Amino acid sequence: IFTISKDKLNFTSSYIDSSFNTQVESIKKGLTTLDYSNDSHITYKNYTHALFYLYEKLIKPIKENLTTKLIIIPDEEISYLPFDALISSPAKSDEIGYDELHYLLYDYSITYGYTSSLLYRNEKKLATKCVYAFSPSYTVSPEKLPNLKGTNKEIQSILNWFNGNAFYGKDASEHNFKELINQHAIFHLAMHTQTDPNNSKYSSLVFNNQNDTIEDGKLFNYEVSLCRINSPMVVLSGCSTASGDLYHGEGIMSLGRGFLLAGASSVVNTLWDVNDEASAKIMSDFYYNLSRGYEKGESLRMAKINYLKNSLPTYTNPYYWAAYEVMGDNTPIRLNNRVYYLLGLVSGISLALFYIFLRWARRS
Repeated sequence: IFTISKDKLNFTSSYIDSSFNTQVESIKKGLTTLDYSNDSHITYKNYTHALFYLYEKLIKPIKENLTTKLIIIPDEEISYLPFDALISSPAKSDEIGYDELHYLLYDYSITYGYTSSLLYRNEKKLATKCVYAFSPSYTVSPEKLPNLKGTNKEIQSILNWFNGNAFYGKDASEHNFKELINQHAIFHLAMHTQTDPNNSKYSSLVFNNQNDTIEDGKLFNYEVSLCRINSPMVVLSGCSTASGDLYHGEGIMSLGRGFLLAGASSVVNTLWDVNDEASAKIMSDFYYNLSRGYEKGESLRMAKINYLKNSLPTYTNPYYWAAYEVMGDNTPIRLNNRVYYLLGLVSGISLALFYIFLRWARRS
């Protein structure tokens, strides 16, 4: 484990045995399936044991070197892990109690990167408060996909805090998206995805193709890599947008990675299939926090914590809230400082003119 700060580089060796990959698989299984069978207590025990085991192997050995803000650049199988769902103390009992676990979410603001070269490249995008949001309907979809009931509400709440345009139903087409892709704006894509388990180049975002005579309605990962994206943030609010082929030494080749390589400064994506209602609540709070000037990672952390505070114990399972992660640049989304400078200059000139007018009026 390399721990890199502004002025230090520390190296720590943590011994792992043959059970390491088994524990990773236990976490993946626990996070992607909801077990309501008779052996769910056994599943809970194995799942929470694995969450604590990975904390002891990956975080505890370097805890004294850490601040409250972490950037994780994972390697190999740990690329599948949501670090904010790891627990810093074992479960108190075998009785199911997800709401009683102490997740790293409470202690750290965590973002992710594929490599430091991508994380700190010099192509910083100017901040913007313009959002283009897409929420397709699938009523006449050839794949017979169900409509996502929470996405329209999700987008409406986003536009309470940000300016922009929403594309619903048949207007949420691949052609309309490609027409806007070069714009300097935030893109929020709340839609179905189709992941190709054999070749991630053919994983795709599924748009509405009802009236689209130009495109086929599927934006494939290889098409994303051919785009030139000028966005400070792309939010892929669909299922498993961070999953894909694992290339040793490179990481996961996912839709999220495709957008980063195409030029997006940051991507918010998901590690597994997400719950529609939980996603709508988390995304709404995420954008609200962004509008108040918080960093992306902290905005997502606060949104998840708020979700946990206001959910029934059953829905505090990390399956519901831990899938979302911020990849890449972590800076806040806010107006460019030049805008504030111009607003201040205009206000100053206006006050000066008003003062001159008052003096002239008194003399008159």
